[in-house]
Amino acid sequence: MSVVSSFVVRLLKLIGMICCAPCAMATPSISSTDNSPIELVFTVNAPGASPFLYFSDTENRYVGVVAEFFETMAQDGVINIKYVDAIRARSEQLVYDGRADVFLSSPAWLAHPEQVLTTDPLSSSRTFLYSAEPFDKDFTIDSLDEESICTRRGYVYPGLSQFLSKPDRRVDSASQKTGMSMVLKGRCDFVAMNFFNALSLVNSPDFCDTMIYQSPKPTHVVPNSFILSREHIDILPTINTYLQRFHSSGQADASFAKHSLNTTGTCRTTLSQK
Repeated sequence: MSVVSSFVVRLLKLIGMICCAPCAMATPSISSTDNSPIELVFTVNAPGASPFLYFSDTENRYVGVVAEFFETMAQDGVINIKYVDAIRARSEQLVYDGRADVFLSSPAWLAHPEQVLTTDPLSSSRTFLYSAEPFDKDFTIDSLDEESICTRRGYVYPGLSQFLSKPDRRVDSASQKTGMSMVLKGRCDFVAMNFFNALSLVNSPDFCDTMIYQSPKPTHVVPNSFILSREHIDILPTINTYLQRFHSSGQADASFAKHSLNTTGTCRTTLSQK
C-alpha cells in the first residue's frame, strides 16, 4: 500500500471516530418503566366508611375523600392505588409484614407506630359518644360510671381506654352501623364514633328519622393520616406535598362535604349536639 493510500485509510478511520463520538457519549434514554407510576396496595377496613373510603354499588368501586385524593396523584402519573378488602387489625399487620403498602389511620391507634411511616394529616379525627337520649350539659368522660359503650371490634379508643378496661363496659360490634343500631335498641348506652362517620350514618336511610345525640365534647382528637410501609420513604415527601395542595386548594373541604352528607334531599339531619 502506498504512503498516500495508507494516509487516506487512517484519515477515514479518524473521521469515522469523530462522527461517532457524539453517539457514544450520548446519555442513555430512560425507559418508560422508569417513569411509570408507583403501584401501591391500599388496605380498606371493608366495607369502608363514609366520607373517607366506601364502596359505591352504582360505580362498582371505592369512592370517598381518600379515593379523590389519590386520583389527583394518579392524574399526574405519580401513584396508582389498588384497593383490597381487609379488617382493621389485619390492615395494620399487612403493612408491617410488607404485604400491603398503605392504609388510613392514626399513629395513636397503632400497635407499633415506630415500624411504619406517617404522612401529614388528611384530617383530624374527633371521636364523640352518641346516644338515643340527650346528654347532661355538664357531661364529661369522668362522669361515666356503670354505662356500657358500643365500640368497633379491633379499634383503639385513647380517650376511653381507662373506662373501657373495666369489666362489661366495652361492647364490640362489627361496624359503625351495627354499633349505632345497638344503642337505639338499648344494648349499650353509648356508641363511640368518629364525627364524620356519625354524620354520614344519621343522613342515611337507616337512621334519618331517628334523633341521635352527640356528647358535648369529643373523647379524643387525633390526626388521621396515611400509614405507609417503611420501604416507601422516598415517596413520603411527595404525598405530603399533594396533601398540602389538596387542603390549600379547597379540594379537601369540598370532598368531605360531598361524601359526608346525604345529597338526595330525602333525609333530614337528625344529629343533635345538645
